Amino acid sequence: MYQNELVRPNVGDHILIVWHDVFSCLPWGAFWPSPNTIELIVKILDSGVRECSTFFSGIFIQIGWPQVVHHIAQNERPSVIVHTMDNLLYLHISFGLEPNVIQNDKMLQLLDAALGYNWEVIDSNSYGKVMQQFMSSCNPRCVLIEDNLTESSMFSLLKTAAEFVPGTSVVHTEAPSKRLIFVRSCIKLLCQSSTKDKTLLKSRMELFKDVILSLMRQTEAVLVTGLDRDHVFEDAVPLVTEILNVLNIASSVCLQDIALKAFQDWAKAYPRSAIFSAVLHCASHSLASMSHMASLIEALIISYFLIEADVSIPSAGWSYLQSYIRVPQLTEHALVTECLNDGHYLALSAIAGVLQESCKSADEEYQVLSKMVEWLQAVKPLEENEYKLLLIWWRVIEGVVRLQSSLTSPYVCQLLVSLSSTLIVHGEDKSSQGFWAALGLGKKSPLSIRFRFIARCINAFLMTRVMKLDVGWTSTFELSGQIQQTKTNFSKQVQVAVSVLEATKTNKLYVNYKQYLEYSLNYVQSDEYSLRDGVVLLGYLSRIMYPEKHCLTVIFCG
Repeated sequence: MYQNELVRPNVGDHILIVWHDVFSCLPWGAFWPSPNTIELIVKILDSGVRECSTFFSGIFIQIGWPQVVHHIAQNERPSVIVHTMDNLLYLHISFGLEPNVIQNDKMLQLLDAALGYNWEVIDSNSYGKVMQQFMSSCNPRCVLIEDNLTESSMFSLLKTAAEFVPGTSVVHTEAPSKRLIFVRSCIKLLCQSSTKDKTLLKSRMELFKDVILSLMRQTEAVLVTGLDRDHVFEDAVPLVTEILNVLNIASSVCLQDIALKAFQDWAKAYPRSAIFSAVLHCASHSLASMSHMASLIEALIISYFLIEADVSIPSAGWSYLQSYIRVPQLTEHALVTECLNDGHYLALSAIAGVLQESCKSADEEYQVLSKMVEWLQAVKPLEENEYKLLLIWWRVIEGVVRLQSSLTSPYVCQLLVSLSSTLIVHGEDKSSQGFWAALGLGKKSPLSIRFRFIARCINAFLMTRVMKLDVGWTSTFELSGQIQQTKTNFSKQVQVAVSVLEATKTNKLYVNYKQYLEYSLNYVQSDEYSLRDGVVLLGYLSRIMYPEKHCLTVIFCG
């Protein structure tokens, strides 16, 4: 009767108000709606008549819904149960947003009771429509602050209906899709809040940061509960992608900075998280900003090596990290540039490793090694990040050794000569370039003594090995753009490199390194050692000088 006679365009609000006053006097607490009645209420709401929504919201809070839901779950067919639960979630959210019940204690009690209903039967399409409805009407602050209890309760209900709650041991078919919708919605609400309430963003940054950290922690907790840890990756990737997407869609630079810091803090706190590999994978291919990508990859690698990894295990250390990093082909140069500009040399090393693993021929690997040498010529390290370059030196030397049997010697020598030019610069106590350097007033090196010592040792060793190679010297220096060079001229450079290393004996700066100097000079001056032993020498010196840097363990074992 109500739908047929009153829910019509030609029925004015004044008529509805009269009828609603009469109907409101009925004992609705004794009302026991059937699935058909519940669907009828939904159709009336969909008609868009405002007075009807207000009226039914008042009735809704009087009904004993926990008992009704239990009865339906026990007595109806599965298809009816599914459809009815779809309708009930819609009604809880629709009526919860009504102004006349939004702060009503009865509504809060119903929302609290609804957390225990079997929402897992709802499909993702129905869930998505209800979430859209909530987002179109709610205050986006609900994702940050519980200043509206009803909205916060609805948000918790939507979270439960999405099965984004730790402790769910059984994962239902629609759960991954609903979880994705929930996480995506959280990020959108976060971005909306940063735009609408800039004062809150600046005064309480920790609120925004905490939302992101909470989503990361909950994602792991939810997935680990329902899945074997070894199978978490596939389900984690879509969710992590949505969370990282805050860096792409946030119009506020401030929110971007907060989010990046949140991800970096998460990485530092959870370097062995079950979703760590998914975060690394997503960071390397789902971010639009190369600056964000480089920064996050660097932070993840640093955090991973806060704990020493067992490099004897294939699924640990650099092999593990590189297996999840994807170097974007179209933006590789931009990513490398960001790494060079911001000193993200661990990310640069990972990129180098990924590129090396993708090589299918010696020629391809030569091209990658040439790129790495160019990167080394462009770096501007400081004492706090200098140790990271040892990894790229190691990759170049190891790669050259591997190519010796595949490429002609001039190509191999050209790589080593180019690498040597960077080692000379890194080994200087004072800059030898520029006007003031010519006057003996070169700028003091920003690098540590231990790093400069390693650079001198490796440079002297590599240059002496190049001298011992049987190559066409004219060809070698044509490749490096130094046609005027001759073997005689180069031998003088080798002598200088060895002399610089020997002079370290009397240099007070290196007084604590005498025993390591003797060990290195033995490598340099002895004919027993080949280029292959350069990896061993670098590993020895790195282990002595940087024992605390777990990321160098792969070199220590070299």
